[in-house]
Amino acid sequence: MPRRARVEYASLKSSLVHLPISLYGPLVERSVRPQSLAVHLKGDQAEAYVGWTGMASASSFAHFNSTDRALETVEIDPQFATSLGFNQGDVVEIGLLHDLSYASSVATEPITPDDWDIVEIHASHVESTLLSQVRVAKVGQEIDVWVMGRTRVRLKVVSLQPSTKSDAALLTTDTEVSIAPKTHQSAKAAARQVPTQDSSKQPKQPETVLRLLPLRLLENISPPDLEYTGTEPLAYIHPYTFSILAGTKWPSEDQHEDEFVKLFYRYMPPPSNPLDAPQDGANAELHGRSMDDVLDDKPVEFPEDQLLFVGCSHKVLESHAFFPGGLQGVGDWHWIQ
Repeated sequence: MPRRARVEYASLKSSLVHLPISLYGPLVERSVRPQSLAVHLKGDQAEAYVGWTGMASASSFAHFNSTDRALETVEIDPQFATSLGFNQGDVVEIGLLHDLSYASSVATEPITPDDWDIVEIHASHVESTLLSQVRVAKVGQEIDVWVMGRTRVRLKVVSLQPSTKSDAALLTTDTEVSIAPKTHQSAKAAARQVPTQDSSKQPKQPETVLRLLPLRLLENISPPDLEYTGTEPLAYIHPYTFSILAGTKWPSEDQHEDEFVKLFYRYMPPPSNPLDAPQDGANAELHGRSMDDVLDDKPVEFPEDQLLFVGCSHKVLESHAFFPGGLQGVGDWHWIQ
């Protein structure tokens, strides 16, 4: 039988909740793992499937030790709660689901292009921490991930496999979570909803921002492939980044280690601190474009001297690039787009 509780805001920085003490106690006694439990919250205006932190709400402890007969509390991050439609003080029914299916794959998309910018810059961190902050996914519902405990990334669940009756499933370490790109350029085109005749003939190339790795960090990387005989600069990037720029499937059985993609690049303002993000944003407009060009979504024209070829290597970190021969005019840890 669902237990009623009052929503209490707490800065959890995750898509998980602290449960009331009356629910927490029996779960601990039965040694229920948080990773195996889904929590269904249902209020008058909203409902959602979320994960459990494995802890009890502090406010619920205070209620348990007092003579107040008011409802216990379920604690949830205020930003995450707002995105789900729950407000401070809302009364919800809590259902515990012990038999929810496990997802083999979950497809998501960023809520805004800014969320995609953060994912691109902190791809490795998002990948390594997502499962510690999200344990349940439901089609059509938002899940939130915090980067370094400060910046929130908002994602919408588009689909999951295998499908379930409730369109919800648990995530495990074997679950493959994919995030579809959402750039500022594509958002502009969607907002304007003005189709162009030449759009199919001149597909826009994907863009991403990469940080240059110092030569000393990858001295043992394989030399340029013998198949590459061009005079343009040669760079290596992570296979996932390669799949974004080359438009290939990820993950893929083909390693693409013998393939090189022809790309164009531009310089970004160098950071004052190596850990800083690009000064003008990950999807800033290219210098020299007029406002009419931007509004008309005209394809970017790059000068010939900014041409390079890119291969892939697992030795290169995601969102980074390595130039075996260096890149003139660009220093260690600088950014290029």
